[in-house]
Amino acid sequence: MSQNQPPTHFQNEILRPPYDPLLIPAVEASKNTMPGIQDLENLRLFAGNFSAAKILEDYPSLDHVEYSVPGLNDGDAEIKISVFKPKSPTSAMLPALYNIHGGGQVAGNRFSALGVLIEYFNDIETVFISVEYRLAPEHPAPAALHDAYAGLLWATKHSVELGIDCTKIIVGGASGGGPIAVGATMLCRDNQRPFPGALMLLTPIEDTSGHW
Repeated sequence: MSQNQPPTHFQNEILRPPYDPLLIPAVEASKNTMPGIQDLENLRLFAGNFSAAKILEDYPSLDHVEYSVPGLNDGDAEIKISVFKPKSPTSAMLPALYNIHGGGQVAGNRFSALGVLIEYFNDIETVFISVEYRLAPEHPAPAALHDAYAGLLWATKHSVELGIDCTKIIVGGASGGGPIAVGATMLCRDNQRPFPGALMLLTPIEDTSGHW
C-alpha cells in the first residue's frame, strides 16, 4: 500500500446521504446570501460585521474588557482577547467559554456570531472569552492555532483575575474555528497544560475522507 493511501479499512466507508427533498428549496435559496471564498475581500467585510458594541447592546447585563496578551513564540504579535462577563455575578468564580470564531480561517473576528453562543448559555452565568487569531492566507497555519493556544494558556493563568473556574472552561469552535479548538486542546494535552473541561464544536470543518 502506498504511503499516501489511507488504510483499506477506511476506504469506501464514508456515507454521503442526499438532502431530504424538503430541504432543497432552502439550500438553493441560501446559495447567494453571502460572498464565496473566491471573493475574500467582500467575505471579510460580511463576516467581520460584528462588534463589542453590538453585543453589549443585545446583552446589557454583560461587561466587556479587552486584553492584549503575548503571542506563543518570540516575535509573534500580541493577541487581542475580549472578555464578556456578568455585571453582577452571584459567584466569584464562574464557568467560561473560550471561543474560537468561524469564518473558514480566512475571515471573521472575535465578535463573529458570539451573540449566538451567548444566547446558548442564557440561563447559565458564564464568562465569554473570545480570541482574535491571525487569518490565512496572509498567516498560514499554524499561526491561528498558536494564537488560540496562547490565548487559552493566558486565560487559564489569569483565571482568578478573570473570575473563572479553570476546571470549568469549555473550548468552543464554530466552522473553521472547530479544528483550531481541537488543536489547541490537543496542545494542552501534549504539553501537560491545564486541560479544558469540555469541547464544543459547532459544524466544524473536518476531514471525513479517511485520509490521515
